[in-house]
Amino acid sequence: MAGIFDKVKKGVSVAGEKSAALVEAGKIQAEIVSLKQKKKNKLQEIGEKVYEMMTEDKLDAEQLQELFKEIQEIDESITEKEEEKSNIK
Repeated sequence: MAGIFDKVKKGVSVAGEKSAALVEAGKIQAEIVSLKQKKKNKLQEIGEKVYEMMTEDKLDAEQLQELFKEIQEIDESITEKEEEKSNIK
């Protein structure tokens, strides 16, 4: 009888661990989606900035470089989160 309870206890424990892993993976996925949206917004901002600069014939590479750097940082964060998510078991 004790063996059955031990098996049930172990099964519940494993289910709990898997549930926690799924919740964590879900949180990370939500962060990834948020970062991708942030990247999309920055890309749109660059496009608008380039358009504005070109219509005024005042291309400012420094301003654009700052935005490029921000996008690269977002890309790095996305990569880190995707690796973190893939390590969840």
